[in-house]
Amino acid sequence: MPYIVVHPYPGFTINKAWPPRLWGRLCQRLMAEGYKIIQVGDQNEEPLLKESYNFTSAAGLTNLKGLAVLIERAQALICGDSITNHLSQAMKTRAVVIFGSTCPKSSGYDQNVNIFQGVKCQPCYMEDKVCNHRACLDGVTVDQVYDALMTIMKSGQTSSIEEPRIHNRVRRR
Repeated sequence: MPYIVVHPYPGFTINKAWPPRLWGRLCQRLMAEGYKIIQVGDQNEEPLLKESYNFTSAAGLTNLKGLAVLIERAQALICGDSITNHLSQAMKTRAVVIFGSTCPKSSGYDQNVNIFQGVKCQPCYMEDKVCNHRACLDGVTVDQVYDALMTIMKSGQTSSIEEPRIHNRVRRR
């Protein structure tokens, strides 16, 4: 079954993270339309939703190579500016990238739909302090991200390789 990868928590700074409540709404909308969602991230990340037929959390269950394979085989990726953004370029998987404290000029790719609000203070590149208003992220709507994803899906440039199996244990070498 084809699937979409989501990476809601882009790592070391909250200033790159779209609000979890909006991620949840987006995933619910996509699942209602029949899309399967696989969430990726590290072992400390909470799943956006409860496990179901259409939602699987692989957070903490893959190494870098496994993450690359998940992204390569996905129909599309939705993420913030993080390693998954760069892996989508390497794996030639189209992505919707939500930019907060950074901007597409420095780390965006032409193959992707890069969402950048362009608010007055953006990009701030704040990593160690928390932004007081987060207009660059809170202003991005579920509809914007959904519409961007549909643009990718309709372009026909997505992968259609069979879904990999995800095991509930971390493989170590």
